[in-house]
Amino acid sequence: MKNGERRRSHTFFRILFYAVLGIFILSLLAGAVCLIEYVRISKNPPAPVLIQPAGFPGGDKVALGSPALCTVVVRAPWGSLPQKPDLTPGDGVQLISDPVCRSGKITWGATDWTLEFPLQPYRTGETGKGTLQFSVRGPDGNLTMFEEEIPALDVSEIDTGENADELLTAGEIAEKEKKHPILLFVIGGAVLILLAVLAVFLLRRRGKNAAPAMSLRDIALDAIRRLRQRVEQSRESAAAAMAELTDIVRHFLEEQYHLRAERQTTGEFLRELNRADSPVTESDRKFLRSFLEAADMVKFARFTADSDIFENAAFRAETVQRGFHIALLEDPLAGADEYIKITGFHPVNAAIPAPPLQEKWQGRVHCDLAGEHWLDFTLASKGTGIRTLAESLGVPLSQVAAFGDQFNDESMLEIVGRPYIMSHA
Repeated sequence: MKNGERRRSHTFFRILFYAVLGIFILSLLAGAVCLIEYVRISKNPPAPVLIQPAGFPGGDKVALGSPALCTVVVRAPWGSLPQKPDLTPGDGVQLISDPVCRSGKITWGATDWTLEFPLQPYRTGETGKGTLQFSVRGPDGNLTMFEEEIPALDVSEIDTGENADELLTAGEIAEKEKKHPILLFVIGGAVLILLAVLAVFLLRRRGKNAAPAMSLRDIALDAIRRLRQRVEQSRESAAAAMAELTDIVRHFLEEQYHLRAERQTTGEFLRELNRADSPVTESDRKFLRSFLEAADMVKFARFTADSDIFENAAFRAETVQRGFHIALLEDPLAGADEYIKITGFHPVNAAIPAPPLQEKWQGRVHCDLAGEHWLDFTLASKGTGIRTLAESLGVPLSQVAAFGDQFNDESMLEIVGRPYIMSHA
């Protein structure tokens, strides 16, 4: 993606984020204001008010047997709730179904409640008037009583002509009474289309920016990298990291080579690797054995692990993920043209194997301690290197300064005129 496109994409998402954040903050503020008003009303609520007396919105002239809906509207403070009414229809009228109470228009601090009850006349002429009694329970628990008179209906006979509207079939009545909110459908459809276009745009943008799928090897290497970061930032101990490191390696081996690495002990796993059709070479098996046994010393033998031990184990784990290719050198001079330095690691203390190795390869390879767990094998020591550099630059060794903190710096510090040893050496 070009820089211009990336900047436009970032700008779009930034605007979208701030718009959503602004809406969220405004919603919180509105909710807080409403809550304050609700609490105020609850402490001293105003009395409910009748804003529409009992009446027939469709008119009081109906045909015999036709339903007539009678309504009453009451405005009550927030937190109020109308109670079940007591209705007595007038002569010649019957109640078709139970009354229904619906919340309607909501104003600041109050809600309009509409009480609906369907009536049906069963004789012609003017019907009798009925009575309606109901109450509203306020937010403070007090009841406000209302008593209303239900108006009379003017009932006409049924027109039995073929074209009479009164004898329409149920389906035709439903069609006549059905109200098609065309505007609402249009607005809803437009919103759905906009949302669909936005979703397609975001998915296409995400597809362009999405990183390619990671391979098993990349996933394992990324897990080791993140584990390294946690150890470096002291967010995880070296011992715990060693245990997690072996889990990463075992999971990778199980997925990559279809081995049962995660469900076997180290001994069982290594024995399975020795089978004839093993996907792992002999040299790689030796490397794996060394890695897993060193990790088991920390996990089960409670060997104290530090950052150096973990770093060495992490390096070995990365080698496993990258496909091994470990070369076992019987002769340290083998491949001398390809290697500048070979570094060895001992899980306990590198000073243990150092003397016999120095004695064995004396005069052929320099073997120097490079830390508590590390040994450096080189064809030339640091002393040889700094002597050669000084001669090529024409600088006397007496005017050369050198700084060292490990035993592999000893040959260098012995020949320069100004040797310095670090305080942490």
